[in-house]
Amino acid sequence: MQRQGVDKGRSFENLVFAGLGIELFVGNDMYRDIYGTRKLGIKTVFFKSNQGLQEKDDVESDFLIDDFLELLHAIK
Repeated sequence: MQRQGVDKGRSFENLVFAGLGIELFVGNDMYRDIYGTRKLGIKTVFFKSNQGLQEKDDVESDFLIDDFLELLHAIK
């Protein structure tokens, strides 16, 4: 299956987690990143920033962070 849009499969955080055997997706847009990933059953982390859609009706991430150091809590 080929994904459309920006290929985030090579992003830093996904490469790090792939090496640890952890399936986790980090995104900063509640609809474009979190909504679809949750539909696939993948654990999500929403990185709160000044970019991307911050809220979307009926969409929630598994974890909410505003500092990448907080990822340690998400992968435990």
